[in-house]
Amino acid sequence: MRIFPSVLLAALNAQSNPETAWTTIQVVYNQLYDGLLAVYADKNIPAHKKANRLADFFNKCYLSEPPTEPPTEPPTEPSCATDPCDGISECTTFINGCSRAPVSNTVSSAISASPSYRISVDVLCDSSMGVDDEWKNIIRVGDGGEEDLPGNRQFAIWRHPNEANLLQVVVNDGSHFRNWVDRQFRCTEGQWNTYTVVQHQNFEATGVSYTLLIDGFLFLAGSYSAAETPSGTDQFAYYSDWGVAGSSYLVKNFFYQKLYFNS
Repeated sequence: MRIFPSVLLAALNAQSNPETAWTTIQVVYNQLYDGLLAVYADKNIPAHKKANRLADFFNKCYLSEPPTEPPTEPPTEPSCATDPCDGISECTTFINGCSRAPVSNTVSSAISASPSYRISVDVLCDSSMGVDDEWKNIIRVGDGGEEDLPGNRQFAIWRHPNEANLLQVVVNDGSHFRNWVDRQFRCTEGQWNTYTVVQHQNFEATGVSYTLLIDGFLFLAGSYSAAETPSGTDQFAYYSDWGVAGSSYLVKNFFYQKLYFNS
């Protein structure tokens, strides 16, 4: 219920003194303002009745409940619980679209390794945990074996022990004596980046080739013998592995997809 005290006081004064001279009535609401002026200017209404007419019009406009508008629904935030494997066959999601901090020795259930695959993960660059001479693991995909055996570091990301936001990205490569290669990437504080490794077995099944992409741009490429890549054995996703976790570097959209020749 809405009432303008100044208007109500003017109407009461006019009722007690019909000869009161009216000068200006200021009302914000246009309907009431126009209506009051129309009543006041009507010469056919005797002066001693105008106050009653004004009061009646005021009651009609403001002493009744105004029409209510339907409540406005607040805008809904998009759900983070999206699945990066949605609509993709032979795909396993480790972490969906809701980001989470890496925790030491957090491991997924086993997946069957394929010689052709895509592994991808989004990582938030956040150096707030500082540097302390220790490598910080963010994610890792491997069989959990010794580091110099094929498949132990199929794909992994570590934070450098002494340089904030310098990441070491590792992929399996049987042509190297350690069976893996690494490249360093300096991320931008507060920025998300997508790290993806895609590997394909050739038609003769004798070799594989791979590419490492960061935000869709080629960062590393190579090839090696198919005998040096896991196939049919158990692989696990760690976020992070059994070492010190890079807990300030949030992770989301982490998945493994089995590929075929035409993928």
